[in-house]
Formats: sequence, C-alpha cells, structure tokens
Amino acid sequence: FEKLKLTDKLTVIQDDIVVGSGNNLLEGETLSFEDHLYNLMLPSSNTSANCIARYAYGSVQNFVDKMNEKVSEFGLTDTFCMNPSGLLIAGQYTTPKDMAMIACEYRKVEHLNNIWKVQNHDLTIEKKDGSIRKLNVVSTFTYANDRTYEGHKTGSLGDMGNVVFFVRLPYDYLAVVVLMGGEKDEMRNRDIMKSSDILFHNFRYIPERNGIFENLI
Repeated sequence: FEKLKLTDKLTVIQDDIVVGSGNNLLEGETLSFEDHLYNLMLPSSNTSANCIARYAYGSVQNFVDKMNEKVSEFGLTDTFCMNPSGLLIAGQYTTPKDMAMIACEYRKVEHLNNIWKVQNHDLTIEKKDGSIRKLNVVSTFTYANDRTYEGHKTGSLGDMGNVVFFVRLPYDYLAVVVLMGGEKDEMRNRDIMKSSDILFHNFRYIPERNGIFENLI
C-alpha cells in the first residue's frame, strides 16, 4: 500500500507469467490491485506476485530489494528473498520463526488481514479486447476441523508444502502456527488439525504471566 491504491489497474505482461500455483491469468489481462492481492493470497498466484512487484517498484528486482529491506527492519536474521512469489530458488531461505514474525507484521495491515481470512473471491478481469470475464478463486488452505482460523497462507519449498495460520484459543488468545515439510495436501491438513488441537487443549491461562503455553507435546 506504500505505492499502489486498491483501485489501481495492473496489466499482466508475458514476463509476469509463471507456471505453478494460481496460473490463471493471460498476457494483456488487467485486474485491480485489490483483485491481484486476492489472487496472490488465495490460490497463490505467482503471476500476480510479479505483476504487483513490477507496478509497485518499477521492476521485480527493485521489489525484492525492498523485501529484504523490510526483513532487516523486522529484525529477522534467517530470511533472504530472491523473488516476490517465494518460489524455490537457490539462495532464498527462511525459518519457521521468521515466517511467524512476518505473518504477525502482515496482520497489522487491516485490509490484508481481511483478505487472508476468506475462502473464495470473485475476480473481475478485463481481457485484451476490453471484454470482462469473472473468475472465482479459492483458498488453498483447508479448514481441517471446527477451530476458528483467522488468517492463513499456504506455499511450497520445492516438493515440500508449508503453511502459516492463526488459530483462536481460549480466553480470546491468538496463536500463530508455521508448518513446513508436508509432502502432500493430506499431510498438511493432518498437521493443521493436530497442531491446532494441541494448542487448543493444552493452553493454560495464568493471569500473572499474561497467558502462556504449557505442557505442549
């Protein structure tokens, strides 16, 4: 939001297009910045990530440089970015702890925080010929049980899946969870369910200590 307004129109060029998650846009198609954000956060569109980066800072590389500046501002020491999408590339790395801290910073931006709480969204896409097509995009995050999830994002590191999410706990506490290493969706969904259940059932609130986690297994 430092450089773009939600209503700004961003047109995809060929260099933006990347295969993989959320590969649903064509060269010459135009979306609002807001719809690109939904496309980035729900189906994990690498193409929207590149398009946003290019419009925000003039080039993908300039955007990546800004990402690494933010990493330093947040005090993170185990993260280095080399592309806007998070796609696996030699030299790019992070840790669960750093991902959790980044997620907490993300939650501070109200509109972004609202985007990653939804399960689907209708994109309005202007095609090259000026006609409009609608596309419903769906979150890659699966609600594995009846817990209250408040923000979630999936991704991948090579063949390994990862996910970050917030789950509501007793006494209105909120926990951030980062899971890495899920080779398949079923494994990731199992880990989401197990980790959120462990947190929910093992959380003990101690007023004098402002709430802590105890006896986690």
